[in-house]
Amino acid sequence: MGYAHVEESRRGGNRFDLPPHSTDITEAIDSTIDLGSVTWLHTVSSKLDYRLTAAFATNDRDTYYGAGMDPNAYGSTSNPLFTLDSQVNSRLGKHYLSAGVQVQHDKLTDRQPVYDRQIEETYTNLGLFVQDDWILGEDWELIIGSRWDDFSEIDSAIVSPRGALRWSPRADLTARLSVATGFRGPRVFDEDLHITQVGGEGQVIHNDPNLEEESSMSASLDMELTPTLAGGVGLLEAERDESDPDFGSVRYFRIPDRYGVLSIMAKIPWDVELWAGFKVTGSMEVPHYAGYIDEDRLEATESFLTVDARIARSFVLFNEPTTRSRIAAGGRNLTDEYQQDLDQGRDRDAGYVYEPRVPRSWYVSLGLVFEEVPVLILWRKQRRCRGTTYSSPATRDQPEVPPDSKSSTKIGSAATASALMQKLAVGSSIQRSCQTPPSR
Repeated sequence: MGYAHVEESRRGGNRFDLPPHSTDITEAIDSTIDLGSVTWLHTVSSKLDYRLTAAFATNDRDTYYGAGMDPNAYGSTSNPLFTLDSQVNSRLGKHYLSAGVQVQHDKLTDRQPVYDRQIEETYTNLGLFVQDDWILGEDWELIIGSRWDDFSEIDSAIVSPRGALRWSPRADLTARLSVATGFRGPRVFDEDLHITQVGGEGQVIHNDPNLEEESSMSASLDMELTPTLAGGVGLLEAERDESDPDFGSVRYFRIPDRYGVLSIMAKIPWDVELWAGFKVTGSMEVPHYAGYIDEDRLEATESFLTVDARIARSFVLFNEPTTRSRIAAGGRNLTDEYQQDLDQGRDRDAGYVYEPRVPRSWYVSLGLVFEEVPVLILWRKQRRCRGTTYSSPATRDQPEVPPDSKSSTKIGSAATASALMQKLAVGSSIQRSCQTPPSR
């Protein structure tokens, strides 16, 4: 069982000493977020177990997205999400079989009274999945599975097969090849309603009833040397059936065609743990609309290399092994890779923002564990601000632990509220940006 409550305020633009409607450009968001989940785990026998989960996430926001001292750019958004998830696992010889059902209900209500705009959208999804984890031999493991989804905005069901082959010639070495397909159903994302409004382009967005799902196929090759080295590379193919009407491209915007990750962990004397993570993000296509620039154009971004690092140590408290503390300090994006061509001024394209999300930053954290129940106390300081800063815990953008060597592929998982809780942890920092509003 878990619950988190987050109060968050963000504001970007200029003239922070004035109300938003008295500035040249402002994007301001005040959010109230509640997250919760309840899980029941039951081991029926040595060969059979199951899990039941109910989760929710609610996000209520008061916003201002406007420029040129617009007094009418105030609005509000409500976005509750509810998920019911179940999974049963059975061991039959060399096979580990899994099957499950997931139901998701997502509602979006967006209001901007002065513009007489109110959008209400509700999405439901029923997902069924099966998976077979097959031990082929002493060193080989094959995982195959498929997921069936019935999404409310699509007439026919969607089948997404996935598979992975794992080779582990030694106890400390694992190589994994995986291929996966996926989809994203048509829906209105609330940020699409607001982001261009900062540039004076208020929108009302409704889905075309004839829209089809976006589909993708990805392939990745990973190698892990336990416990000190883990990494992998991936190729992603995601193209539209029809070209974009503005630029004629069939690629999905802001999605790199290749990426790579590497993490290194080492333990040294005095129970000190060192960790470093490396992430390479390939080139992406990003639309850049006129205003700050003379005419619309499709930008091809440069590749990025970001490096994170952490040093940590755990202590046993009160001579009780189940009561421990953990202190850690680290830095994120140590290479200080950051978008160099952000637009400026009231005519900027507010949607022209891409990775990496934050400049170089530092953090210190203190964790306490009582009978295996973690409590996180987080303190974080942004070293400097360049363009935009974001309100998020230190655990948000990239994982600070090596990937799980056991997970070759996941058929049944989706973005549940419990997963969001893990990303948000317990606290959230509140930061203020420089002279440009936060991106979406």
